[in-house]
Amino acid sequence: MEVVQRLTKPCFWLHECISDAADEAMIEIKLSHHQFHYIDEETSTFISKDDIKEFLLGEELNVSMIQTFMRLLYNDVRRSSQPIFGWLCPSFVRDDSCVQNEKEVKVYLKDSLNACSRLGYKIVLLPYIESNHWTLIAICVSSNEVYHFDSLRKGTIRSLLVKSLLNSVMKKITSSGLRQGKAPVWYLVECPVQEGGLACGYYVMRFMLDIVNYCKDVVDLRKVYASSIPRLRNFTKEEIDEVRDKLASHITDDCIG
Repeated sequence: MEVVQRLTKPCFWLHECISDAADEAMIEIKLSHHQFHYIDEETSTFISKDDIKEFLLGEELNVSMIQTFMRLLYNDVRRSSQPIFGWLCPSFVRDDSCVQNEKEVKVYLKDSLNACSRLGYKIVLLPYIESNHWTLIAICVSSNEVYHFDSLRKGTIRSLLVKSLLNSVMKKITSSGLRQGKAPVWYLVECPVQEGGLACGYYVMRFMLDIVNYCKDVVDLRKVYASSIPRLRNFTKEEIDEVRDKLASHITDDCIG
């Protein structure tokens, strides 16, 4: 009860909306192939009552919650006259998929990044989970660069299963009519560092929100991020609450029937 009383208004309303639902109830979230480049016209992910309880308690976020946040960002920015952001699906590209379905992941990356290049997207965002830790990969196809946002960074880019697959694919990506022919340059971005072991998903949501709001220039995403958002400290409670509230409002307003 004490936890419920501390919830912000959007999160409290989400709690109220699902409190009477059956334990096995699932919320269907429709995902567009225009955003994630699925073969099918439309795909769905599902959020359970337990997923929402964990979210309201500030516990680990699963892939469905991250996908839903990406969906709301996509809806927010697609009305732009010159959209510059592309998106890769974190359920297709994750650590277990890289090990068990390497060929399928490479095909998805190749087809999706080629589509993003043709559409003129400058930054392609991929929330990526490995060993239960969320990080954000921002891919700039035109400059053949990859930027890694890691809220548990330790001075060097952590070893990622997806890195070799992405390097292999980007060597063959066509941008501005030319094949890159070489692996991308990877950069570790100086970004806020989390406290505790459960905040990585919320930090990744905040990274994406800030990039969409402030990073329109990709000459060097590290410099743009640092100059637009001059903070190398932890995110404040208010900054994390903002993304939590946006996600809670999206679920209650747009996803619960």
